[in-house]
Amino acid sequence: MIAEVALPIPVRKLFSYRIPKELENKISAGQRVLIPFGNRKEKGYVVSINETTGQSYLKDISGVVDDIPIITTELLKLAEIISNNYVCSLGETLDSIFSVNINKTDTILPPEQMTFIPKHNKPGIFLLTNLPRKERMEMYINLLSESLKNGECILLVPEIFFITDFIKRLSDVFGNVVNIFHSGITPKQRYINWIDTLNNKMKITLGTRMALFMPFGKLKTIIIEDETDQSYKNQQKPMYNTIDAAMERSKLTGSVVILGSRIPSLESYYYYKTKKYRMIKNKYGSKDSFEKPEFNVKIIDLKETKTVFSNELKTEIEQRLAKNEISVIFLNRKGYVNVLFCPTCGTTRKCPECGISLVYHEKESLLKCRYCSFTEKFSEACPTCGSKNLRFLSSGIEKIEDEIKRVFPHLRVMRIDSSTLKTEKDIHQSVEEIASDRIDLLIGTQSLLQLEPKINSADKLDNPADIFRKITLLSILDVDTLLHLPDFRSAERAFQLVYKLSDILNKSDNPADKKSTILIQTRNSDHYIFNTLKKLDWKKFYNSELVHRKELGYPPFNRLINIVVHGRNKNNVLNEAQKMSGFLQETFKDRITILGPVEPYHIKLRSEYRQQILLKIDPGRTEEVGAKLGAYKPEHNARITFDVNPYELV
Repeated sequence: MIAEVALPIPVRKLFSYRIPKELENKISAGQRVLIPFGNRKEKGYVVSINETTGQSYLKDISGVVDDIPIITTELLKLAEIISNNYVCSLGETLDSIFSVNINKTDTILPPEQMTFIPKHNKPGIFLLTNLPRKERMEMYINLLSESLKNGECILLVPEIFFITDFIKRLSDVFGNVVNIFHSGITPKQRYINWIDTLNNKMKITLGTRMALFMPFGKLKTIIIEDETDQSYKNQQKPMYNTIDAAMERSKLTGSVVILGSRIPSLESYYYYKTKKYRMIKNKYGSKDSFEKPEFNVKIIDLKETKTVFSNELKTEIEQRLAKNEISVIFLNRKGYVNVLFCPTCGTTRKCPECGISLVYHEKESLLKCRYCSFTEKFSEACPTCGSKNLRFLSSGIEKIEDEIKRVFPHLRVMRIDSSTLKTEKDIHQSVEEIASDRIDLLIGTQSLLQLEPKINSADKLDNPADIFRKITLLSILDVDTLLHLPDFRSAERAFQLVYKLSDILNKSDNPADKKSTILIQTRNSDHYIFNTLKKLDWKKFYNSELVHRKELGYPPFNRLINIVVHGRNKNNVLNEAQKMSGFLQETFKDRITILGPVEPYHIKLRSEYRQQILLKIDPGRTEEVGAKLGAYKPEHNARITFDVNPYELV
């Protein structure tokens, strides 16, 4: 008997090993085995077992790691799909799926009780949108209750800090049939939870993206909360998109996928428009209705203002202070790069081919496109208005905090960012301080989003809504730092972020309450996003954004593959990037769009030089292109990483 074994190494092939007689009845597909590999022993995954092989000499399997399979038949099939779609070896994919670093399993049911049961339900993808997180959670409870009548469920959240609040609510409703799975618990506990799932002791798993692969035999529903969050993209091999992987699992199991969010991603909206996705009916009536929150949105032009605090913002803050209300100032601190910006006319230089902001390279005095090879010589004067008052899109939150205290010395200010919210205790203390009337103004990064679920679930608060009633002003201090990042999704993400942040504002139904205000400051008030952002009309914005995407060949109309060539020797990397480019030109001719090779913004990362090539391909050609890329062999002592459907290219 011959076992085909996948090893967790970057080699896209299976290795054949002979099963010794003493192990013939103890090994089957889905088990981990110990095998000799070179001069060492390695753990591998048995993918299949055959009677014979064409090879004359084979090494024996040394032993078993698991007494019986820990990877189900369905997960083996899913791993093969992910491996093909994301240009990664099957062994690396299986290692990612079984993310439990335990050498020996025990107390697992016999194999016949873990049989993969396919197609027990009609698969489908549904959107749940236009609801704040708390209300989405209640919808999830109803959906899970229905699904548990004849199956099992997975609920994914983007970050570990959401787990505490969600598990409390799920456990209150469903009891001890709920387990958790994420990197924040120990490998031993993850192993126990995996085995409990295999043993049919659990009906619901709550976790981050790794929980998608829990070995349920009758998977009925997969819920992905906040589907727009970038955490759902795995940044290590296999670099899978959790939503795409969930859809593949849905096809294998017949399960339903529910994508929840404040507003959907642009691609989800497109698939809804083209009838690929459906909408779940919610409290706002028709399943096709798109509720827009009632806020007073102001766009403030900073072109004539030298400070980041406009007069309008100062007035709004003082008005809140007089009413004992709370103001919130948001500052983007994520993904800064050297994008030159003209505060006089509010423009950045953009690539004429790709439509994204050019990045300034000081040593060469050049502006370069991050996607293609377009370059432009740097000029001290803005080519649009002639101003020489150019600056970079960057400001530190500590500097802004100091400026706030200078401008508003009488305000009680709290800073909310990753340095102040390191633990659950920090978050709860912040919520309690806000509730106790000790804060006038919050300044923060995206860490502000961590407050909303904690406020809604706070046991010590008599009425959590009272906190939201106090927060009546949200200011996006400099939206240009979001809009001008060299990424084709920058405008979409800016729109989504405004919606997410709005969930901490007062949304009282009391007619006597004044509408909360969202004040957005910009030096580029002519940007197309503001026509729709003023009314928070994301549907209209998405429709116009889809026109831009189609013109430039971006998703959802094409699929992207980002190829990064990296290694310690700069010349080797350059030579390999040129070789790869030639291979792509020769193999695909004009059937795909090839941009690059170019230098990424981080030319050197973790002691390795890098070159980048971006492919735009028809979605129907993904598997074909992936197969050709997977067969490519680098020659210049450099390594190659393929990122299919990348979330960001900054």
